[in-house]
Amino acid sequence: MLVSVSQGSHKANAEEIAAFEVKLLGDAYRPRFSEIRWHTAYDDGLVKVGSNSFMPWMGEKGFYLACGSLEPHYFAGVTGAHKTLTVGVWSYDSLQQNHAGSMHPGSGGMQLEGNPVYEGFAAAIEELKADGCQLLVVNQLICNGATCGVFSGDPIGALHDGIPLVTKCFAATVSGGPVDLVIAEMDAPLNRDLYQADKGIKNTEFVVRDGGVILLEATC
Repeated sequence: MLVSVSQGSHKANAEEIAAFEVKLLGDAYRPRFSEIRWHTAYDDGLVKVGSNSFMPWMGEKGFYLACGSLEPHYFAGVTGAHKTLTVGVWSYDSLQQNHAGSMHPGSGGMQLEGNPVYEGFAAAIEELKADGCQLLVVNQLICNGATCGVFSGDPIGALHDGIPLVTKCFAATVSGGPVDLVIAEMDAPLNRDLYQADKGIKNTEFVVRDGGVILLEATC
C-alpha cells in the first residue's frame, strides 16, 4: 500500500513530517506501507490528467482512498476529501488557476452551486475517473471535539451526503440584516497563527454591515 500526504502549496520540515507520520500511522507504520510520499505543489515530475497536473501516482489509473473532514470553507464552499484528491495533489499552476475563482461572487462558505472553485474540483474528479482512476473517500465531521458523522463513497456524492449535517453543526441564521459587531473566537487548531485564524474573518464578514466591526480572538 502506498500513502500520500497531500500538502498542496504548504510545506513541512523533516521534524514535522516524522512527528506526523508516527502520530497518524503509529510506531509500527513503516512495515505496513511500501512507500509514504509527501506531495507539494512544487514537486517535479508531475503528470497531466485532463486539464490539470497531478502528483505522478494519480496518473497510474489505480485505486485511491482519500481521507478528509467536512466543514465550511470560506471560498471553496465546504472542504473535504474531494479536495485531497484535487488541490492536495495538484501542481502549483493548477492550484493557482482554480483558486483564482475565489474572487468570483459565486464563491463563499457553504456555497457550491455556481462556485467556480468547487466546480473546478468536481470537473477534475470526473477527469480522473475518465482516465481510469477508481476514487473512494471517507469524510469525518468533527464538532466540539466529537465525531458527529462519517460519510463515504464517491468523492462528490459523499460531500453532498454530509451537507445537511455540516449546515446543522456549523451554520447559523442571522436575522434583521447585517450586524454591527461579530466576535469570532477561534479554537485549536485554527487559532495557532494568523494565517489560520483569518478564517474567523472570512467565514463571518458577509454578515457584518459596511463600517461594522469583527473582533477576532486567537492565541496565535
